Amino acid sequence: PWQELVDGLCLESSWAEIACMKSGYGGLLNRHFKEAVGFFKQHILLYDKGPSLLNSSDVHQYFANFTAPGSRTSAFLHAELLKLEAAEQSHSLDPYRFEKRIGGQRTYMGCPIPDEAPPRPEDNAIWNDRTKQWILPRLRSKAAS
Repeated sequence: PWQELVDGLCLESSWAEIACMKSGYGGLLNRHFKEAVGFFKQHILLYDKGPSLLNSSDVHQYFANFTAPGSRTSAFLHAELLKLEAAEQSHSLDPYRFEKRIGGQRTYMGCPIPDEAPPRPEDNAIWNDRTKQWILPRLRSKAAS
């Protein structure tokens, strides 16, 4: 199926290098190729293009069109990759941030965390979605056990 063909896309190939160069934002696309493939998969599902992707040549050509300069999909992808890059740079400036970022959104255990929330204070802190704050679990003393 088409998912396996798309999963087979890898940056270490001449067509991928050419697609990156032709996109107009090759360095950015090169650094975030895996994420770009994820957006490409979402696009294929959204527009139900999977059945028309029969071989790797079809997938390569469609990805090249997806990233072609001047297209709406390329503009969208460029904007999303810029957001990812900005999120990574801001994350790297804060060494005490423990929660993972998914698609530019801070999350903890699948729950979105507001951007204005403070960084996770310790790696055992739990996000309380109701109170919108980090909670540190109380440790039981050995005498109580």
